[in-house]
Amino acid sequence: MDIEKLRAEFELWCRRTQGGSGRRNDDGEYISEDWEYSWWAWQASRAALVVELPETCSPGDFVVDAGVFTLEVVLSALTAAGITVKEGV
Repeated sequence: MDIEKLRAEFELWCRRTQGGSGRRNDDGEYISEDWEYSWWAWQASRAALVVELPETCSPGDFVVDAGVFTLEVVLSALTAAGITVKEGV
């Protein structure tokens, strides 16, 4: 994910949960220490998010890189990792 999109999602969440404007210094750090520490944690949480997909292959499955996975297998792996999947997938 691109850093600006990640930052936009963080700032939206932060405004809703902590209030404030998300103003930053010239060096890019948030003026609010709460926001700055939360930003570090936000980035670390995203970097730590890893989903292992099982090896599976059968005709009609979705192709991801060199492997092939059924939608059911992918959704199962995501939910097992604690990721919420939006309806309509």
